[in-house]
Amino acid sequence: MVNWKQKLLAFLHDPPHKPVGIANHEQQRDSFLNRLGLPPDAFKDLLRESDWQASAADRLIFPEPTRSGLRVDWAANDCEFRHPLGGGATHCREDAPYCRRYGRQARQRPRRCRPGFGRLAAQVHLNYGALTVIKRLWARAYLSTREDTPDGYFDFGVCQWLRGNCRSVIEIASGRRDAIFWDETDEQLEALKPEESYYAVLAMDGDDMGQWLSGAKAPPLLNALASQAQDYFRQRWQNGKPGLPNAEKVKRPLSPGYHASISEALANFSLYCARPIVEMFGGQLLYAGGDDVLAMAPAANALDCAQALQLAFRGVSPEAPDAHASLEVKRILRDLFDYSPPVPGFITLRRSERADVGRAEHLKPNWPLLLMGPAATASVGIAIGHVRSPMQDVIQAARDAEKYAKSVIGKGAFCLMAHKRSGEGVGFRAQWASGVIAVWSELNEGVCDLSNRFAYRYTQLLKPLIIEGGSAEGARYAQKWDTTLSDAARAELCHTLRKQGGLKSEQAILLAKEWTTKLAGALSPRDYLHFWMTWAFVSRLVKPETHSPI
Repeated sequence: MVNWKQKLLAFLHDPPHKPVGIANHEQQRDSFLNRLGLPPDAFKDLLRESDWQASAADRLIFPEPTRSGLRVDWAANDCEFRHPLGGGATHCREDAPYCRRYGRQARQRPRRCRPGFGRLAAQVHLNYGALTVIKRLWARAYLSTREDTPDGYFDFGVCQWLRGNCRSVIEIASGRRDAIFWDETDEQLEALKPEESYYAVLAMDGDDMGQWLSGAKAPPLLNALASQAQDYFRQRWQNGKPGLPNAEKVKRPLSPGYHASISEALANFSLYCARPIVEMFGGQLLYAGGDDVLAMAPAANALDCAQALQLAFRGVSPEAPDAHASLEVKRILRDLFDYSPPVPGFITLRRSERADVGRAEHLKPNWPLLLMGPAATASVGIAIGHVRSPMQDVIQAARDAEKYAKSVIGKGAFCLMAHKRSGEGVGFRAQWASGVIAVWSELNEGVCDLSNRFAYRYTQLLKPLIIEGGSAEGARYAQKWDTTLSDAARAELCHTLRKQGGLKSEQAILLAKEWTTKLAGALSPRDYLHFWMTWAFVSRLVKPETHSPI
């Protein structure tokens, strides 16, 4: 029978974030003990046994230090801390600003929460789906408006809470928080401008989570060891012995600590990252559980919101060279999280209202939060739909787009689909690591002040080049790029930049070469055409200046 109290004490004695902020970690531990109702001296009788259990659960079982001769001096050496899932050394000294900063930020002792569901529900931000609202809150919302309800039966106004914490589809699409849009009546829909009538649904899912849990994607064992331990392992590993792989290829073994690290990383993302990011982009979180996220957002912000979510899921700084983050993504992530100094696989919540995670100030973690790390990836499906379209259809379109993104070789991709009111659909898919997202960001950030009129004109010139004919299944696109097609696409882009964008010849030539190189290297001819068609549609939602119908 498992003694869960002992296992909990073992985990609190050596939490995963301890190597990042080792100084004063006892005070953080005591704050948890206080919240759990355990006395501060709970470790006295279990200290040695807790150490043993922590070693079995969160550390690699290694030879006895007295025999191996391995020593680590935290005060004098430049010690290595390695991400438990992705490996990669992070060097930090005990007297470095990073260690000093997080070591001294001990958590304040929280006040114990009073019992009672009513008080708890009034304090905690809950995110309900539509069906859950009907099943769980209809009775309260209905009865709270009845005159014959006994006084004091409900200790908070359910209708007021929903109106204050949940946004309607019209509010998300229009970007306006207004009580008149709550009921979504026909009169409210008619009052919307065409560019205010579209919203997006995002469906995100971590890639290959089954392989992470089974150990197929576990990092090499040597990546999880410090330099001295690596040398010790290499010296004693019998390379060349039948049945044994090379020391460099030995993966980290499955253990309770390995699975606990994955569980903690997924919980940190869903609890502390997903909702603040979605709301900062003007959206509404519908569901967040582990690596799964379902949310609504304004159509113009959808791709930036998806990019921010996948960066947070991996714990990657938006300033990283391969992040390709837009200026808006960088600004919002810097407002929410602290990346100084950047430690891949970890983020820290900022102490601000913008970084609100639905918890009281004294319950927010103030230590670096473990996330999946740069070795993990996530795919996102985005579907843009009209406010009059059935929501279940838009959600299903987002799910289909997510599956389409996951079919990209190597995964770590996104798929953006726009379903116009006219019935026409356009969309494309690409990997996050490609240069596609960088070109999209440059266009959105107003490079050379290009308008969607420019994109519409360019797509008119592209269609005869890429669409080779029709068939019973639809248009037949060129299957792959060749020199003639790529040169023609670049020449037409250069021409359109000069005519519609007003660029000089030298600038248009350089920009056309850069963009076509990035896009053609990552997109098929069909997706290349749809990239420009999709951007023309989305950009009109921001700057409605073209005569082309939505």
